Amino acid sequence: SDASHDDAVQALKKTGKEVVLEVKYMKEISPYFKNSSTGATVNWDSSPGFQKQASPTLFLQDLKEGKNIPLKMCYISRKSLPNDPENRLVHSGPSKGSLLYDSELSFALRTGTKKGVETHLFSVETQRDLATWTRMLVDGCHNAAECVQEVSTACTWNGRDCTLSIHIDKGFTISTLEPGLTNVVLLQQPFEKLQMSSDDGAKMLHLDFGSTEGEIQLNLHSCPKTIVFIIHSFLSAKVTRLGLLA
Repeated sequence: SDASHDDAVQALKKTGKEVVLEVKYMKEISPYFKNSSTGATVNWDSSPGFQKQASPTLFLQDLKEGKNIPLKMCYISRKSLPNDPENRLVHSGPSKGSLLYDSELSFALRTGTKKGVETHLFSVETQRDLATWTRMLVDGCHNAAECVQEVSTACTWNGRDCTLSIHIDKGFTISTLEPGLTNVVLLQQPFEKLQMSSDDGAKMLHLDFGSTEGEIQLNLHSCPKTIVFIIHSFLSAKVTRLGLLA
């Protein structure tokens, strides 16, 4: 059945230890898979012989071959779909208005707004320009996260009007105002406790800190992608602090 990306995420959370996903390799989106430090494209087949192929005929012939890329705990295979006895196949089609920019020297910016995610496509002249833009955008997000430190938004949790505050060092805090304008902290968890986060693309944000109360569902009353992107930026900035590439 057709499902959005967020529907697929929610379905995967309820599956067993092994999941089989059917994916389709599309050359047009390969420019978006970049090494953040060098801007180099991550190709499907990084062998020198494949990179030197210029004939469209050879390229089409190569597409018919099955390829396996071993990862840490899974693999991606092309045109190889084993039987699924539990019928847990999920198909995620392209989002509305999805555009594929046919250029190796391009990049996309996704911005969270109250009404959804806005995508802007850009192209550059050289690989060096692409690497420079990539590095500047990543560094800019990290610097902004370190400068802002904390972001707060109104939400509803368990039927109560609350405030969700996300601090780059202190983590997540959910608080509410009691009679007499007293700010009461209902929940506080550090980033290190966050095990999983997801959203429905409309207004719900799901956070799981591995506590006994289980998954926390927050109604943000608007598209949650803005908060999701902020969480990712804070996490990336924290990783960069440790001297690791984010």
